[in-house]
Amino acid sequence: MSTTWILACFVCLSLASAVSRQDSNDTKAFRVGETATLYCTGVLYDGLNKHWEKNPEIPMKVLVSIETPLGQPSHGPVVYNESNIAAAGLTGRFMVTDDLMTATITDVRETDDGDYRCASGPSEIIHKLVAYKLNSVRIQPAGPATGYVGGTFDVTCTADSKPAASFNWTKQGDSSFTATGSTLRISNLNMNDSGTYQCTAYHAYDSSTATVLLTVNGEPATTPTSQGQTGVSSVVTYAPNTASKSPGPNFGTNAPPTAVSGQDSNATTAFRVGETANLTCTGVHYDGVFKHWEKNPEIPIKYLVAIQTPLGQSSVGDPFYNTNNIAAAGLTGRFTVTDDLMTATITDVRETDDGDYRCASGPSEIIHMLVAYKLNAVSIQPVGPVTGYVGGTLNITCTTDSKPAASFNWTKQGDSSFTATGATLRISNLTMNDSGTYQCTAYHAYDSRTATMLLTVNGGK
Repeated sequence: MSTTWILACFVCLSLASAVSRQDSNDTKAFRVGETATLYCTGVLYDGLNKHWEKNPEIPMKVLVSIETPLGQPSHGPVVYNESNIAAAGLTGRFMVTDDLMTATITDVRETDDGDYRCASGPSEIIHKLVAYKLNSVRIQPAGPATGYVGGTFDVTCTADSKPAASFNWTKQGDSSFTATGSTLRISNLNMNDSGTYQCTAYHAYDSSTATVLLTVNGEPATTPTSQGQTGVSSVVTYAPNTASKSPGPNFGTNAPPTAVSGQDSNATTAFRVGETANLTCTGVHYDGVFKHWEKNPEIPIKYLVAIQTPLGQSSVGDPFYNTNNIAAAGLTGRFTVTDDLMTATITDVRETDDGDYRCASGPSEIIHMLVAYKLNAVSIQPVGPVTGYVGGTLNITCTTDSKPAASFNWTKQGDSSFTATGATLRISNLTMNDSGTYQCTAYHAYDSRTATMLLTVNGGK
C-alpha cells in the first residue's frame, strides 16, 4: 500500500467527518393551517448526494434526496422516501424543488414541530419549525356583568393556544389599569370600576383579545334565600351562559314583525375563520311576548331562534330553533343561544357567516355586523433566494389567501428608507446595493402576515 493512497484515504475520511456548520438553527414559526417554506440557503450540491430530513439522527431517516449514480455525469430525479415521510406525519403535504433548495409543507399541523435539516457533503442548514396557534379567546363567565358597590368581580380568560398563552388585562379609557394572569379579580367594587375590560392573550408569535362589560350599581341586588325570605347579594351577576334546552312547541316559520327602535348598535364584530363567535343581546330585555335572533333582517322575519310566552301562560317557554331558517343561513349544528337569548354563539366561523345578526324584542333591538376574516399562506413568487445582475430588473409578486382582499407593503431589512406598495415589486437597473432581504407585509383591517425573499445582485452575468 503506497503512502500516497494512505494520505488520500485519510483526507477522504477527514472531509466526511468534518461537518461544515452553515447551520443557522433559526426558528421558523408558522400558524397552524398555513404553508411553511424552508430554504436550503448556502448548501450546494456536492455532486454525490443532497437530502432533507426531520429531527436528524443516526442512521439518517431521509425524507427526500437527489444523488448522482456511479458512472453518471449528473444527478437523477428527486426521490421521496414515503415511509419516512409517513412516519413524520407529512404524507401528501411535503414537497421540494428539483434542486432541493426549497422545501414546502402545506397545511401546517401542530405535530410538524421539529428540526428540518438540508445537507450535502460537509455543509448543512437546520431550521427549527414551530407550529403555533392562538384561537377562541374568551372570557368566562360571559358578560355583560352587573356588580354592586362592595362586591367582587371575578372573570377568567382562556384561549386555545400553542405555545401556552400569557394573559394581560386592561380597561378601556383607563391607561392606569393593568393586571396579569388568566384570572381578573376586583374586590370591594365601587362605581368607578364600571367599564369595558379587555383580556389580551399572547405568546411569542401572535396575540388576540376579548372584552367584557361590567356595570357597577350603587344598590345591592336582593335575592331569595333558601328559606324564601329576601337576602342581600353583593356578587356579580352575568347573562346566563348555559346550554340551550330542547326546542319547545313550533309557533310557525315567521313570527309577527316587531317595530325597529334606535337602540341598533350596528357594531362590526370580526372573527377569524375557524374561531367561535359570541354575539350579545345587550340592552334588549324580554318584552313578555316574543324575543328572537335573525340573520340579515327582512320582512317577513325569518327568525333563527325565538322565545315567547304562550297565550294564557305566565312564563316564557324554552328557546325554539327554526331548523329550516338555520339551514338556509348555513348555520346547522353551529348556532346556539342561552335560554334568555342574551348570548348567541356560532362555532367554527365560516366565510359565509358574514351578515347582520339582529336580536329583538318588542320595540328594542341590537344588530351585530359580523365579518368572518382570514389571511393565510403569504408567499412571494418566484420563490427565493433570487440572483440578479447589475443593470437587470427584479420582478416579484406577493400573494395571499385573504378575506377581505389584502393590501401589500414592501420593506427591506436594514434599510428604513426603502418602502413600496402593491402586490408586485419591481426594481429596475439593479446595483450591488440592491442585494438584501425584502419583506412583503400583506394586511387588511383585521390581520397582517409577512413573507421574505433574499436577493443577491452579482456584478456580471
